[in-house]
Amino acid sequence: MKLKLELLSASELGVMVSKKEITACELLDLFLARIKEKNPSLNAFVYLKEEEAKKKAKEMDERISKGEYVGPFAGVPFGLKDFLDSKKGWPNSRGGVKSLISMDNEDSPFTIAMEKLGGIALGKCNAPSYGFRGTCDNLLYGPTRNPFDLERNSGGSSGGSACAVGASLVPIAEGGDAGGSIRIPASWCNCFGFKASVGTIANIHPSDSYSTTHPYCMGGGITKSVLDSVILLQEMAYYDPRDKDSVLLNKNYLEEIQKDISSLRIAYTDDFDLFPVQEEIKTITYSKALSLEKRGAKIERVHFSFKRSLKEYAAIWSKNISVDSSKEIQQRWNPNNKDLPEEFLYWNHLASMMKEEDFQEYEDAKKEIEEAFSSIFKDYDLILSPVTACFPVINDKNRNTLGPTSIEGKECDPLIGFALTFLVNFVGYPACSIPLGLHHHLPLGLHMIAPRYQDEVVLRAAKHFEDLNPWRQYYLKTI
Repeated sequence: MKLKLELLSASELGVMVSKKEITACELLDLFLARIKEKNPSLNAFVYLKEEEAKKKAKEMDERISKGEYVGPFAGVPFGLKDFLDSKKGWPNSRGGVKSLISMDNEDSPFTIAMEKLGGIALGKCNAPSYGFRGTCDNLLYGPTRNPFDLERNSGGSSGGSACAVGASLVPIAEGGDAGGSIRIPASWCNCFGFKASVGTIANIHPSDSYSTTHPYCMGGGITKSVLDSVILLQEMAYYDPRDKDSVLLNKNYLEEIQKDISSLRIAYTDDFDLFPVQEEIKTITYSKALSLEKRGAKIERVHFSFKRSLKEYAAIWSKNISVDSSKEIQQRWNPNNKDLPEEFLYWNHLASMMKEEDFQEYEDAKKEIEEAFSSIFKDYDLILSPVTACFPVINDKNRNTLGPTSIEGKECDPLIGFALTFLVNFVGYPACSIPLGLHHHLPLGLHMIAPRYQDEVVLRAAKHFEDLNPWRQYYLKTI
């Protein structure tokens, strides 16, 4: 049976456009039709630039007709995240904050890379205010719904992007990950989401959002295949002197993912000996992880030793990630507007009062987390775990969807404590979420983590996992 075009990956569609099997204009019309049909119930896109995209598609078809190769993502429409600047001259609401709507001053590294690869920007996708939670909801636009169950959330903060890809509204969309914001929604929407090492992709946002007081945040994409993320990374990975953490690695990731994994030593943990995780998720994740042994990898359970509680680490993350937004809020936001959630304002208030000892607490926590991971990486090449401790949560009717407050009878921070992802951002390691199939008609993801600058190890293992456990067929089961 011939696959529907909307189910194909960005690189597969790019080949078709390059071979003139379909035009960029026809491809754009296909996805615009799906957006008009599906988006009113999903709320993935909050803004479309339809005429601009049509103009770009027409120009691309003209270039291709003249024999020009425009890139591996030729004519592929893509979505952007409505948070940081992503497309110069396009509206930006900082994640559904009505009083802060302004125009982007520059293109994001993701946009620059996607346009070099032949993609066409189509619109912006929903996000929580300032990306500050692991769910996707805000007071202006409301929740982005899960493409497999409209009562449930897409995950956050790049939830609109993941929903758009998971529902086949576009084949690829922008994400940004400071605590799991690519990996969490990818997990809940049956997508592949990769977060690069700090330094692999240069961070050149004009604000000081990626300073030493801020958990490492990386931009990237949410895709339908590992290959698409590798193609994107190959374009985005370069040295930029404007980023003090930027490094020149000169790696061919497309070649790296073709290598075997028979020599890989893989550590597995249900919970990092820190997170409360639903028992069913533990069982599903471990059984799926074991499939890598079919390719010769060795998987062993390991235990972690952290000096603080999950609640303490979550609080340190929440406070430090709010340092830069608290400055902007003080400068630009009027409390009378009442268009920011209370949880966000609470942590921004604490961040605005931080003293030297608070910053030192963050540095100490970062060191502790690094030591805990390093002790495992002495003997293993990769760490696997669940991405989230729970299934996608029910949306709040009051536009303030949060994660659970308890899991398996244990207290859980509803902003980020249900995501086994945010510790990685303290230390800047590469990590991904890869689909595990549907359970109770809902997606889950497997978390893969490697030491810093070993992005190719994550991607190689992910490619082998994808070959063993394909997930494209599940897109047929979306709403």
